[in-house]
Amino acid sequence: MSFATDFYHVIRPKEAMLRRLAERPTDGEELLTAPQIWQDRGNTHDLTSVQDRAAYAKVMFMAQLHREYIVPAKPTNQDPFYDHLRHFLGDEPFTPSVFDQWWSIETIEDAYRMENVEEYVGLQSLRMVAAPGLDYVRKRLHRLMEQKEGDGKTANKTTNEP
Repeated sequence: MSFATDFYHVIRPKEAMLRRLAERPTDGEELLTAPQIWQDRGNTHDLTSVQDRAAYAKVMFMAQLHREYIVPAKPTNQDPFYDHLRHFLGDEPFTPSVFDQWWSIETIEDAYRMENVEEYVGLQSLRMVAAPGLDYVRKRLHRLMEQKEGDGKTANKTTNEP
């Protein structure tokens, strides 16, 4: 039997890219500089290495940039954003080494799902946390604790925590 496993690739710009963009700012540069998370689903029987998964994410990231921003652009478009993007991607083929010049990638296997943690954590632990001045967090914690108290779901069945 095989189980699904999620891999998350966090893509961030490197300093070299940020310096180049700072020299010649342009609209849309946040499309290149904002951290991105890419999800890749595998399974427990898949023996693909993390490095190979990361390499695949790198080339797909560049293919997506090409498809979204270069293909629709007119060849005569002199917008600095397109100039930057063409410079970062360079000549074809777009390879992992091209990616590595301008971006970094961190691969994380599996991640905590908030709803799973909410179910697992008991009232004792919830009473130990606070976020003063953050209404969203306060309200969400309050609702969760009320639910656990009302439903009797204190998680002590699995964690021995009241």
